[in-house]
Amino acid sequence: MNDAKFDADQVSHIDAVREVILDYVRSAHSGDIELLTAIFHADARMYGFLNGDATNVPISEFIDMVKGFTAPAQSGEPYRATIASITVHGSIAVADLREVNYQGMDFIDVFSLLRTGDRWQIVTKCYQQLR
Repeated sequence: MNDAKFDADQVSHIDAVREVILDYVRSAHSGDIELLTAIFHADARMYGFLNGDATNVPISEFIDMVKGFTAPAQSGEPYRATIASITVHGSIAVADLREVNYQGMDFIDVFSLLRTGDRWQIVTKCYQQLR
């Protein structure tokens, strides 16, 4: 394989995954449910710990929760998020996100993504509430 082509392909896939994660951040900040729904695979699931309790729900339940929140853009909550890492292996990827002040809580999110055709979508969201 031509290493230069491989590197260019990897960079373009990393950039595409970054855009999906940034869309997650944009939707969290703005409360854009349509955008949030589009970035998740229809069969995606969410696993993690909220207030010490384990969760394991279809992503539709998470989206319903977000619908009930007042978005930081409307509330003035100082929400911030930083992508800590992105790793791409062919048609799968993992992205690590740090969120501060989302609904008064801080989170570490680890997203697994899958590429079908030219589209990347989140298939799992694993999270740990920090406060």
